Amino acid sequence: SVKQQLMNYDIMPEEWGGDNLVSEISAKSGAGVDGLLENVLLQAEILECTAPTDGQVRGVVVESRMDKYRGPITTLLVQSGTLKK
Repeated sequence: SVKQQLMNYDIMPEEWGGDNLVSEISAKSGAGVDGLLENVLLQAEILECTAPTDGQVRGVVVESRMDKYRGPITTLLVQSGTLKK
């Protein structure tokens, strides 16, 4: 299993008594992606992750879709700067 392979690199999942949060996902079916995003947000909050607020904004589009009534909807992961409307 992937978790066993992680153990070969001294990466122990939390569920096995380690310190590393592991999320099982499938890129093919999309299963587990919502849980992964929740875990990323949780870790960011726990670790008090912040980005510089000055300068040009930089980030990554996590997902996007077209809503029939609202138009384009995008989920972004902002790496630096502040995104304003």
